[in-house]
Amino acid sequence: MLNSVAMGWPIRLAWSLLLISQFFPVWYSSYALLFLLLVLGYHSKQLNWRGALASRWWHLWAVYFSWQLLSMSWTSNLTDGWSNLSTQLVLLLLPFLFLLRPPGLNDVIWLFKTHILASLGAMLYAVFAACMRLQALTDFDGYAIAYNLSYTVLAAPVMHPGYFSLNLVISMAICFYLVYIKTWRWQITTISFMGFTAVFLVMLNGRMTLFAAFITLSLGLVFFAIRAKRLKPILLLLVLAVGLLGTLPFLPPTVKGRLMEVTEGLSYDMATYQAADYNGISIRLALWECAGEVIHDNYLLGTGAGDGKDELRAVYAKKGLQIAIDDQLNSHNQFVENMVYGGLVQLVLLFFIFVWAWRKAYLNQNWLWAAFMLFVFLCLQTETILFWHRGVLFFGIFATLFYLTPRRGKFEEREV
Repeated sequence: MLNSVAMGWPIRLAWSLLLISQFFPVWYSSYALLFLLLVLGYHSKQLNWRGALASRWWHLWAVYFSWQLLSMSWTSNLTDGWSNLSTQLVLLLLPFLFLLRPPGLNDVIWLFKTHILASLGAMLYAVFAACMRLQALTDFDGYAIAYNLSYTVLAAPVMHPGYFSLNLVISMAICFYLVYIKTWRWQITTISFMGFTAVFLVMLNGRMTLFAAFITLSLGLVFFAIRAKRLKPILLLLVLAVGLLGTLPFLPPTVKGRLMEVTEGLSYDMATYQAADYNGISIRLALWECAGEVIHDNYLLGTGAGDGKDELRAVYAKKGLQIAIDDQLNSHNQFVENMVYGGLVQLVLLFFIFVWAWRKAYLNQNWLWAAFMLFVFLCLQTETILFWHRGVLFFGIFATLFYLTPRRGKFEEREV
């Protein structure tokens, strides 16, 4: 699946800048994408136009985007519609650009290491910013330290904690994938990075991201245990689960409180609840209930690409969910949001893309791609990743990069 011809340093640099731009304000990625287009344009004679246009992976996203474009014919808010389409266009553009000049094997390794370094730099910067905030305080205690080193406060200098967590989980997965590099320096560096990243992920407390990563790892271990007829992966899973449970009593109160919301936030009353009464779980349940009313009236075709926000806001107002109006919240579930905007058709299209990807990954034994698609699928249950620029950029890059990555057996014993 990989092209044996290397990208060349200009294209490699352009893709690296786009990877790094994920950790900067969103407009940086626009400039990085423009630079990539210019570099690819300069090398236009070496691009594989026929291969890119013939790719089934690109065809699927072309159909998905085309349906959203078609929905503009029955939406009334054209301004929001075109804004949504401009964000979704990146989801169609990035796979096409990758396929125009597929990365060689060394290019894949280069891009993987670039993302690891970018993740490390982002984490160090977030910790540095937290230390500067603490230094500015005249008097602080343990609570102030935990507050500044957790969740949104810790992530604020870089990005939303949810998207930060997504990128860090992928960096850890890449480290597992590159374990074939059998040099003691790389192994020590990798173990140190993964340990630091694991602690940082706990402090970020992206619950669904951590849960999705654990479920993906668990299913992967069970799959390989059955496939290889060995008990070691199952034992590793049990040790990991016991270890995670054992750390719960030692977590800071701010982190532990977020985790406890999973059991405490299953009930809500939109008629009487104020903003402070909701937590991360109960507000999502309320949002899904409101979205259900919108879907009931537009279940087949949806509201169209532009009217989803207006329809949701009208239901929020009717039910008294003021916090959703004030914070301009969406439904916080990709599949629910797909039905709001594009109806049952758009929901089926997205499901089909994931099913096709898992089948293709299984046939090619591309377990990294299969794991990535499962991880994202789980994260989409509580976030609308594919409706936001950061999420589209993240998914567009890694879904296609892992699609083009060979199974790890081809990397064994290779020194880099």
